[in-house]
Amino acid sequence: MSSDDATATELEALRERCRLYESWLRAIDKHAKFDVWFKDAQSRYLYVNESFEHAMGMDRQRFLGAAPSDIFADPGREGRVMAIDQKVMEQDELHRVIPCDGSGSLKMHEEYRFLVEDAEGNVQGLGCFAI
Repeated sequence: MSSDDATATELEALRERCRLYESWLRAIDKHAKFDVWFKDAQSRYLYVNESFEHAMGMDRQRFLGAAPSDIFADPGREGRVMAIDQKVMEQDELHRVIPCDGSGSLKMHEEYRFLVEDAEGNVQGLGCFAI
């Protein structure tokens, strides 16, 4: 096998793995009954799933590339989101439970935020699963 053939085989294997990962992400987007989002290292949203879109009451396109300051009109909420993101960047992960809000519409919100790293361990951004 020539080096060109080996490179083509490796490239096709990578493409196949990407197709598999994309199918997993589409399944999470469609079927997850919990919120999922990913942000870059500057806290700009890169991905939000359908559940998060509905929970926030905003079209997901509004999130993509947006920072918390672009999303939250209340400076207090924006500040809290940025502080939590910073804490995750410093501690690698954060698990928290938020009790019912005053309206009674939210019984409990539990979330797990974590760093997203590349294969070499370099921080690429943040992720969150929330129920």
